[in-house]
Amino acid sequence: MLVLPNKVASVWQKFLDDNRVLVYKYIVREIKRGLEQEKNSIDLFRFEDGSMTSTIASAQYIHTLEYALSLFIKAEEFEYAGRTEAVMRMYYAQVLINETKNKRT
Repeated sequence: MLVLPNKVASVWQKFLDDNRVLVYKYIVREIKRGLEQEKNSIDLFRFEDGSMTSTIASAQYIHTLEYALSLFIKAEEFEYAGRTEAVMRMYYAQVLINETKNKRT
């Protein structure tokens, strides 16, 4: 998780808007880590004073990955589009494994 210095929300919003591709590269990496560790959610950002935290629940992983994939394709970041597709396959494989485990019990 990144710990960010306290700044006005509009400053961070401008940074996120101006650096969307960079931010989503980080998010895809963190989702991959969350899948590998079988976490129910991942924490992305937190302000130093603890006033705000950004978290993605595992139920939202695939939607976030789909958005990242379209963003990377539009930005012609094909290497990261490929990495994102690999993480999406990892997600679907994990869903199938979990469904199989649940059927056995």
